[in-house]
Amino acid sequence: MPFLRSWRHRHRTALRRVAMLLALLYALYLLLANVFLNTPLSALAFNQKPERFHIEWRSAFSLYPGHIHARGIKVGGHARTTMWSASSAGADGRIKMLPLLARRLSFGTIHARDVQVGVDRVATDLAPSLPRSAAALARGPWELHFDGISTASLQRIRVGDWVVEGQGHARFGLHKVLRGGPVEVTPSTLRMPAATVRRGALELAREARVELDLEMAPNTRKQAQGYDKVRFVDAHLRVDGHAPGLGVTEGAQGKLALASSGQDGRVQVDLVLSRGALQPGGTLRWNAPVTLDSASASAQGYRLQLDADVRNDGVAVHARVPRRPGREDAIDLRLHLAERRLLRADPEALLGKTSGTVKGRWHFATLRWINPMLSDGWLRLDGAADVVADLRLRQGRLVSGSHAEVLDAEVVADVFDTVASGHATARATMEDGRTNIDFVAQRFALAPRASRQQAYVQGSDLSLGLTASGQLSEFRRTMQARVRFAGARIPDLRAYNPSLPAGSLQFEGGTGTLGADLQLDAKGQLRRGELRLTGRRADVRFGPSRVVGDLTLDSRLVRAQGGPHRYRIESLKLGLDGVQVGDARPTDGPWWARLDFEEGSLDWQQPISLQGNARVVMKDVSALLDLYADRSAFPKWVGKLIDAGQADATARVRLDGDAVTIDALRARNQRIDLDARMRMAKGQSTGALYARWGVLGLGAETSGGQHKLHLLKARQWYDGLPAMTAGKASP
Repeated sequence: MPFLRSWRHRHRTALRRVAMLLALLYALYLLLANVFLNTPLSALAFNQKPERFHIEWRSAFSLYPGHIHARGIKVGGHARTTMWSASSAGADGRIKMLPLLARRLSFGTIHARDVQVGVDRVATDLAPSLPRSAAALARGPWELHFDGISTASLQRIRVGDWVVEGQGHARFGLHKVLRGGPVEVTPSTLRMPAATVRRGALELAREARVELDLEMAPNTRKQAQGYDKVRFVDAHLRVDGHAPGLGVTEGAQGKLALASSGQDGRVQVDLVLSRGALQPGGTLRWNAPVTLDSASASAQGYRLQLDADVRNDGVAVHARVPRRPGREDAIDLRLHLAERRLLRADPEALLGKTSGTVKGRWHFATLRWINPMLSDGWLRLDGAADVVADLRLRQGRLVSGSHAEVLDAEVVADVFDTVASGHATARATMEDGRTNIDFVAQRFALAPRASRQQAYVQGSDLSLGLTASGQLSEFRRTMQARVRFAGARIPDLRAYNPSLPAGSLQFEGGTGTLGADLQLDAKGQLRRGELRLTGRRADVRFGPSRVVGDLTLDSRLVRAQGGPHRYRIESLKLGLDGVQVGDARPTDGPWWARLDFEEGSLDWQQPISLQGNARVVMKDVSALLDLYADRSAFPKWVGKLIDAGQADATARVRLDGDAVTIDALRARNQRIDLDARMRMAKGQSTGALYARWGVLGLGAETSGGQHKLHLLKARQWYDGLPAMTAGKASP
C-alpha cells in the first residue's frame, strides 16, 4: 500500500532503533535470566524457607519471559504433617506473568520427564507462618495454580509404605490458597500399563495395568485434616495384573512376617469413590497361593480366594481356602459390612457394622493373634493349636448357635500375683446374647509372677470360664471370669514364705493341697474368691518357737476399696490338728485348735498384710504357753492347770511387714483364765501374759528371750500395759 510504504520510509530510522532496542532487551533478558537460573542467586531466591519448600536443578535456561527448562530437578516441601518430594530428569514449563500482579503464582502446562514422587506423614506439624504486619494481612494470601503437570514417563509414586513403579502417563492439577485457604485437586489421571504395586517389601501386584482418575473438591483444614479429606475425593481405580503369592512366616517370638513367595495369582480391582464413599458395582478379586511357615511346623501351601463386591447396602466379602487332599484345614468366610464410606481405621466400629458367617478348621502355628480380643493382657493363648469354628455375626454380635473350639492350646493367666499355665481345650458358645468361653486344663501349674519358672503348685482339671455380653469387639471390656480347681498338689509349703513375715512366721517344711474358686473382672482383678489350703506335717517357725502339725485354711475374700490388692475377709477359718509345739513331751499328746476370723481385711502383697478379730476354740491353752516361753520359766502349778480341758479364746491378730502381732488375747477354761499379748518381729518376741486360777495370779513378760515373772499385784501390772502396736496404721 502506498501510504504504508510512505510511512515506513519516513520512520525507518525510528523502527530500526525500536527493533534494536527490543533485540537488546531480549538479549539482556537471555543473559540475566540464564545467569540467574544457573548461579546460587536462584537458590537464594527460591529457597528462603527450605524447611517449607526447596528446589534445585542441575542446569536450566529460559527462552522468553515466563518460560523455563530445567534438568536434574529435585523439589520438596513440608506442609503441616505432610512431607513431599519429587524429582525429574527434565521439565519445561511456563509461569503466567500477569496473574503475579494479583498475587497468583500460576503455571501453565508443565511437561516433565522421568518423574518420581514421594509423600510421607510425619509427627511434626509445621504450621503455616502468619503475616508479620497489618499491611501483609491487607494484601491477602498468595494463590498457587498448577493448571497441569504432565509426564509421559512417570517412573515411581510412593505414599508412605505404598509404592507404584513402572513407566506411565500422568497429569496432575492443583489449586491452593495459602494461609489456611482451600486446596483443590483438579481432574487428574494416572495410566501405567505394566506396574508393580507393593507395600514395603511386600509385592501385591506385578505387570499390572493401573489406571486412576482423581479429583478433590475445594476444602480447608478446618473442614478436614489428613485422611479425613477423603470426604471430598472422587476417584476411579482400576487394577488388572498378576498377584504374587504370599509367604507368611512366624518367628521364634510369634511375630508374623509377610513376603512375596514368587508364585503368581491374579488381582483385579474396579472401584469408584464418590465423596469418600465406595459406589455400588465396585469389585475386588484376589486369588493367589499362600505359604505358611513357622518355627514349630513345616511350611504348608494353600490357595486363597478373596472377593469383595460393593452393593447399595455395603460391602460383601467372601474369602475361602478350599480343603486340600489329606488335610483338614479349610476356611469359608462370608461377611457383609454395612458401610461404604472410607472412614478412619476403627476396627471396633467396623466390627459393629459387620454381619455374616465364619466356618472352618485351621491349624494355627500360634494363637497370639487372638489375645487382644480376649483380655487386656492378663489372659493369653500361645503355641500351636487347631481351631474349629462355626460363627454367626449380626452387627458385630455373635448370635445364638455360634460356637468354636480350640484344641490343646497353651493358656497363661496372670491372676492374684500368680501365673497359672497349662494346656487346655476351650469351647466358645453364644446363647441368649451372651458369649461363653470355657477352658479346661487337664494339667496346670502355678508360679509366682516374679519367677514364673519356679512352679509351686501342680494340679489337674482347672476350669476357666469367661462370660461377656454385647458386641464381640467389647468382649474384653465386658467379660467376667471364673477360675476353679481343687486338690492341686503343693510339694513344698516353703513356697509361700515370700508372702509371710520374714523371721516371724515361716514354713520350714511340709506338703499340702490348694483349691480355689475365683471370680475376676475384665482386668483380671479378683472380685470375690474362695481359697482352701491344707498342709500335712506343716513345719512352722513362729518367732523363736517351732510348730509341727496339720492345717486347713478356708477363706472367702471380697474386693474392698483402696486399691487393687485390698480385700475384705468375709470368712477365714483355720483348723490345726495333730500339733506338736517345740520339744513337747510325748505324753502331752497332739494339740488342736479352730480359729474363726471376724471383721478382717487383707492386703495381698509380698509379704501380705492381714488384720482381724479372731475367735478360737482349742484343746487347752498349753500351746499358747509353749509359744510364749519354755514351761520351765513358769511355776509348776501353772503347767498343771493349762491342760485342764477345752478353752475358748478371742484375740486381735495382725500380720504386717515382718511382724506378727497378737493382742487382747483372752482364753478361758474350767480352771484358768489367761490374758496375753505378743509381737514377733525379725525372729524375736516381746509380750506379756497374765494367768489366774481362783485367787492365784501370775504375770510374765518376755523380751529378746529374757523372761520376768510378776507374782505380786500381777493383775494391776498387766492392766497397766499399753496395747500392742503393729508399726503401721490399720488399713
